[in-house]
Amino acid sequence: DGITMNSLSTNSGPFTGGTDITISIIGFRGLPTNNITCIFDEIETSGVYSIVGNNEFVKCTTPVVNGVKSSQTVLLRLGIDESDVISNGELFTFYSPPTVNSIFPSYGFYEGGEEVLITGTYFRNVTSLSCYFGDVPSPQIQWISDASILCTSPPIEKKRM
Repeated sequence: DGITMNSLSTNSGPFTGGTDITISIIGFRGLPTNNITCIFDEIETSGVYSIVGNNEFVKCTTPVVNGVKSSQTVLLRLGIDESDVISNGELFTFYSPPTVNSIFPSYGFYEGGEEVLITGTYFRNVTSLSCYFGDVPSPQIQWISDASILCTSPPIEKKRM
């Protein structure tokens, strides 16, 4: 019995906050839903309850977290009227947004195919890691470390004057 969190729409977001999360839950029906809180360790934000068909959801937005590391994992729980009502929780990871320090080489051929080394900080080894050359995505990307990634340049259409 009780309330169970099944899944999160995303399990990570930047320290700067603002990531919208949809939490699939079971067991909220019949409880007051006007003052739901999403609790990230000790930081609370407001949650909104909804039912779609037979499925229950809570939506919340991540808070700003003062991170001093490249990432910090916290326990996300739900509460009602400032009291914790869920025995289980889900892990959520806050991370620093990546920064770019250098790109080498900084030029290439229209045909693409060059390996481009990008150095910086806080690159994450995730499936959504991407490189763009203008608005054209790289056909291949390789995470090397949290300080460097390797992207293959795509073919770029020549613009006629």
